[in-house]
Amino acid sequence: MTPTAPARQPWPMKALGAMTAAEILAALERLACVRPEDAALERALHRQLVRAVERERAGARGAAAPA
Repeated sequence: MTPTAPARQPWPMKALGAMTAAEILAALERLACVRPEDAALERALHRQLVRAVERERAGARGAAAPA
């Protein structure tokens, strides 16, 4: 048996915790087309989206604070 190469992903792989809110939102939009029945993944992405928005807001507040 000859080993086969792994299937190519149509998008780059990135850890969920490292994704920006915009990237997570794009993943949610794509999920609606690719796997609309996957409610568990949709909920997980929504939770991560909230975390990413909070993280980005905290970063923006920190960047705006005087040094």
